[in-house]
Amino acid sequence: MSQIEIKDLQKYYPTQSGFVKAIDGISFSLEKGDFCMITGDESSGKSTLLTMLGGLNRPTSGSIIVDGTDIYTLETEHLADFRHKNLGFMFPSFQLLPFLTVLENVMLPFVTNEHSLEEQKEMALSVLRKVYLYYKSGMLPGSLNRGEQQRVAIARAMVKNPGSILIDEPDPNLDSATSVGIMELLKELNEEGRTIITVHHNRDFEGYANRIINLCGGKGELEYK
Repeated sequence: MSQIEIKDLQKYYPTQSGFVKAIDGISFSLEKGDFCMITGDESSGKSTLLTMLGGLNRPTSGSIIVDGTDIYTLETEHLADFRHKNLGFMFPSFQLLPFLTVLENVMLPFVTNEHSLEEQKEMALSVLRKVYLYYKSGMLPGSLNRGEQQRVAIARAMVKNPGSILIDEPDPNLDSATSVGIMELLKELNEEGRTIITVHHNRDFEGYANRIINLCGGKGELEYK
């Protein structure tokens, strides 16, 4: 059984002149350990598709089945619990809290009494080692460069070891070397068995992925590599 299965997914937004089809009848499936890159022009539906896959944006119609669960048939509270346990998400703005240290930011996904404080710290430090920021765990985000901030956000997305990590547009303002470093990091995480789904505004880094979805006007098909 596929880890993620999308069936006839559609998302319409109302406008004064009718409806805009942000996603228009997409179907595909991903296996555990796939590295999927969603590409396309501006306003092609990339971020809309990713937020739907992440359980954050209810589709107009169609279904998204993750690990055998049709996630949008769940009640809102149960969907939040499922998303919290099974999906890691990194937003374009990173959403790091400036008054918390790097370590404290990475620990944010833990809920009260889920693990002891010491266990939370150990798990957070472990993922900070993976993203090569262990030595900056006590610093504030404002003292880091953009590439380091992005790695903190990735660490936070993976701290609870979710089956899938979704990343909305790795920072397009990073220099080429730093961008390559971020993609190499994602590839390392993917090779550990995590499913990676990432949005890109172009196809410069498609060599890292084994699955490509190129969107145009809300339509697209999965390309296998």
